[in-house]
Amino acid sequence: MIPFEKGQDEFANDIREYAGINFNTCLHCKSCTNGCPFLEGMDYAPNAVIRLVQLGQEEAALNSSTIWVCVGCNTCSSCCPMAIDIPAVMDGLRKKALEKKIKVPEPDILNFHTQVLNTIKKYGRNHKLEIMMRYKLKKMDFLSDMGLGLKMLKKRKLDLTPSKIQDKSAIEKLFRKKNSSRKNNSRSKRLQFTFFPGCSLKASGHENTLSLLKFCELVNIELTELEDWNCCGSSSAHSIDLDLAEKLPMRNISLAPKGVSLLIACPSCFVRMKSMYLKLKSDKQLRQKYEDLWGKSFDETLEIIPFFEIFNRIDIKDHIERPKEKLKQLKVAPYYGCMLAMPPDLRFEKSYAGVLEKTLGALGADVICFGYGTRCCGTYLSVAKPRVAQKVVNEIIFKAMEAGAECMVTACAMCHLNLEIRCSLENPIPILHFSELLSMALGEADRKKWFPRHIVNPVPLLKKRGLISS
Repeated sequence: MIPFEKGQDEFANDIREYAGINFNTCLHCKSCTNGCPFLEGMDYAPNAVIRLVQLGQEEAALNSSTIWVCVGCNTCSSCCPMAIDIPAVMDGLRKKALEKKIKVPEPDILNFHTQVLNTIKKYGRNHKLEIMMRYKLKKMDFLSDMGLGLKMLKKRKLDLTPSKIQDKSAIEKLFRKKNSSRKNNSRSKRLQFTFFPGCSLKASGHENTLSLLKFCELVNIELTELEDWNCCGSSSAHSIDLDLAEKLPMRNISLAPKGVSLLIACPSCFVRMKSMYLKLKSDKQLRQKYEDLWGKSFDETLEIIPFFEIFNRIDIKDHIERPKEKLKQLKVAPYYGCMLAMPPDLRFEKSYAGVLEKTLGALGADVICFGYGTRCCGTYLSVAKPRVAQKVVNEIIFKAMEAGAECMVTACAMCHLNLEIRCSLENPIPILHFSELLSMALGEADRKKWFPRHIVNPVPLLKKRGLISS
């Protein structure tokens, strides 16, 4: 039993203020705990951390490994009957722990987030090779994953030179300021979107970017890349710097041109950007902060959409003759990861569950359903706690293979990378990008630029199925 002492409710009030939510509605039904993919790496279950905060057990909560192992995949929030934003509570606890300079029980995770933010500060976007080199240097661990690193370099999943924004002073300003403080199926009408690729598509997911751009071209969609975009902050900003977690997506929103929808390819980037957009719409004080920071009024008419929304605006069968013949009974397991799990502030957003199954099925694929298609891949735990991520990844891929799949498909570049690099099974099935299969079905012949970048080569399978000839 946890003892309760007078005055300990101040700690709970602090976390409630940081998180901006009321976690006292928690029923302790353990839905969050039962759904968490990374419970094994935690010292307290998610609902137990909520209980620690409710009872003002500051020392136990702030010294917990759980608040650092939590990757914010929103699996817990999406199944919480009270719609409690549990990752936001974890964010608040990490913020409090860093402010009080408490020794972090998971230093590798803090090291990873720190290196990510350091590269964002330098380039405006993250640079995976530099992140890993500095991470390994700080950890004094130069040999583990060396073989994997060389393989990733060979496959061009690690760029030697960083992708940079032009206006680096804008990013420096954020860090410096912080330190001082219609459906349309017609082929004739061309859809136009401003395109936010995100750092993963610009670095380790080149083949995803190339095939996505090609697919959009083939279905008469014009994408214009958001000029001088910066990293959305991803997991690292909201994990250790809530001020940057606000300002990084704010700047991207300020760059979006009026009158054109902003299409975001990365699921994590979509959550960060759309959440900030909705907060700006509803919070006058935050909106004033935005306008003071960027010197322009907030565009309340901006539409921010994920890649899946495209399939509500086009009918892919309008662009393909005999669509059922295109994927020829390819046995494919759709993998969403945590992209369908939304935080409470996005709970009224449109659901895209079933888009992969419906689209692939329409193209003739034999869609294999398995119980791990919405299991989080581990995101940054692939670096900071690789054994934890490896176990989850192996389980996901094994279950897909056990169900009869001969390949998996995902619409997330980060998921694709983790599923490839952290699988230690013998003879694993290949992982394909959704955009690759879409472009292949549309007859794109440029695929030779995509598949050599895969760590698990999909070409033998695709040749066997008669989908490619060479």
